[in-house]
Amino acid sequence: MNNKEKIENVVSEYFKVDVDELYSTHRQDYPYNGARRILMYLLYANGMKSYVIAEFFNLTSRRVYVMLGEVQVAIKSDSKIRDDVKQIKEMLNEKYK
Repeated sequence: MNNKEKIENVVSEYFKVDVDELYSTHRQDYPYNGARRILMYLLYANGMKSYVIAEFFNLTSRRVYVMLGEVQVAIKSDSKIRDDVKQIKEMLNEKYK
């Protein structure tokens, strides 16, 4: 199991959504949009290139950068997103030591 699959599994478990729905654009409500953005952020933070992430989500690299920036700003100002990211990272560390 590679890093991408580990991150996908933990994000889908945390938000209680299927992995396939993380990549689908037909659901734009919470928790799908939050899970999708946090997944992008964690993939990028773990070394995945933005153009690869863009291909996975069928977006442009520019849109990926915008969404990554939104998550980074939200982490600094929104305690809910900061807590979500922190808990997901802890789950990753516990599950895949």
